[in-house]
Amino acid sequence: PMTGLSEADIKKYTDKSSENNRKLGFIQENTMVFLPIGIDNIIKQSPFVVSIASGKFSSTGAMLDLALRYKMPFLSNTDGLGFIGRICINQSGFSGQKELMLANEISIPNTPDSWSFKFKQGQGSDKGTYITINNNGFESLKVSAELVFPRNVLIPSPDDGKNVSIPFSCEFSQTKEMIAEAAINQFSPAVIKDFSISTNKIYIDLSSAANPSGIVYPESYTGVTDNTWQGCYINQAKLILPKQFKTSGNNQIEAIFNNLIIDETGISTKAAIQNVADVNLGGFEAKISEFFAKLVSNSFTEGGFSGKIKLPISPDELDYSGTITLNSGKTSYKFSVTTDPNKGFNVPMWYANFRLDPTSSLSIIDTLGTFKAKAKLDGKLTINSKVGPVKLGVELMKFEN
Repeated sequence: PMTGLSEADIKKYTDKSSENNRKLGFIQENTMVFLPIGIDNIIKQSPFVVSIASGKFSSTGAMLDLALRYKMPFLSNTDGLGFIGRICINQSGFSGQKELMLANEISIPNTPDSWSFKFKQGQGSDKGTYITINNNGFESLKVSAELVFPRNVLIPSPDDGKNVSIPFSCEFSQTKEMIAEAAINQFSPAVIKDFSISTNKIYIDLSSAANPSGIVYPESYTGVTDNTWQGCYINQAKLILPKQFKTSGNNQIEAIFNNLIIDETGISTKAAIQNVADVNLGGFEAKISEFFAKLVSNSFTEGGFSGKIKLPISPDELDYSGTITLNSGKTSYKFSVTTDPNKGFNVPMWYANFRLDPTSSLSIIDTLGTFKAKAKLDGKLTINSKVGPVKLGVELMKFEN
C-alpha cells in the first residue's frame, strides 16, 4: 500500500485525477489511459475525487491503491486532508478493508494565535481519522482531533502559558452531523482572567446544517443564530469568582450558570446568579444576593453584584451594590452602600441605636488580591434601653468620620 506520502504528493495524485479526460465518467471507450484516474463522489453537496493511483488486476478482481483529499466544510481556507488506502474489489463490490486512513497527522492552521485543529492518525487499535467507503461511494468520516483555542480567547486556569485544547471525536455521514460532545479543563476568558469556568461537558458544532440540541444564544449576541452557526456551546457551567471573594469560611466562591458560546467572534455569555453566598468583604460580614458578568464577542461589557453587609458594631444590615470594570486589562471593583436616615441600627454593646446620614460611605478596596474595608460614618447615636421600670431614650451625640 501507499505509505509515507506527503500532503503535496496526495495533491498531485488528486489534481491529476480530477482532469476530465482521467475521470471514469469521461473516459472514451477503447482509449488508453494511464493511472492515476479519478472517480467522482460527493459528501452532502461537497464534491471530491477518489484517485486510483496504482493497482493489480486479475480475472477475479483487483487490488487498488487509492488517494483522496476531502475539504471539510469548516476548513474553508485549506485544500483539505489527504487520505490513502488499499482496497480489494471483485464482481460483488468491495471486499476486506474499506477504510482510507489519514495520511499525515496535521494541524490546520498551524499557528498559536488562531483556532486550529490537530487531526490524528491511527495508532495501534485506534484508527484515528479515516473515511469508510462502500459500493455507493462515501459511507462515513470519523474524526479524531484536537481543537486548540487561541490565547486571546481562552487561557488555562491556572495559567501555564499554554493553549486551552479539547480532544474530541465524531462521525459524519449522510445521517449524522459533525457535532461532538467532549470534556474541557478549567479555563478563564482571556478578556477577564480573574474569573474561572469549569464544566464537564462542551459541544463542538462543526456542522452547517444543525446545532446542539437546546442551544440558547446569550443575551446581546449578534452573530448568526440559525443552523449555520458553528462553534462551541456549554449548556451549564460553574463560575469560580476571583480569590478576593471568599466565603465566611474563607473558601473560594463557586456558582452555577447557563449558556456560554465560543465561536469565531470569541466568547459570549451572561452569567446571572442568585443567592450566591455569605462572604467576608474586607472583614465585614456580607451576603452576595445577585451577581452577573456579561461578555459579548470577546468583550467584557458589564458586571456587578449586590446584597447585604453588616458593620462590625451592629447585627443590622445595609444594602450594598458593586460594579466590575476593566482598566487596561485589570479587573477592579467599586462598592456603594445605601444609607437610609430613617433606619436605625442597634449597637448591643452600648445598649444604643444609631442612624446614618446620607454622607456616610463604605469603601472596599482591592489591595494585592485582598479586599480591605473602610467605613466613614456620619450620623447620631441614641441610648435606647430600659433600666428597671425606667425606659431611656437619650440622644448622646452626633458623629462624623
